[in-house]
Amino acid sequence: MITGIVVALLLAVIVFQYMIIKIDKDKRHEAGHDKLTGLCNPEHLMQKMKELPDKKKNRLIIYSDIAEFKLINEIFGIEKGNEILLKQAYIIKNMR
Repeated sequence: MITGIVVALLLAVIVFQYMIIKIDKDKRHEAGHDKLTGLCNPEHLMQKMKELPDKKKNRLIIYSDIAEFKLINEIFGIEKGNEILLKQAYIIKNMR
């Protein structure tokens, strides 16, 4: 009986640890990425650039400042603006 309780408690601890690790990983991803597009935010992008090995490989960095994008949302609506952002993100993600 006690063995069963100990096994159940150990299992609960393992599951709880897994959940904590998963939540932490998800939160770190959310903090470094745009919620709509899934692209890196500027801070996360700079951190990733620092972590890249210093090898001579061709790299392309695309940084898009959309500070004036509010005008698009005002003229065409937020849904259309989101659609434009998602299309832009799709193009950026699929560049090779």
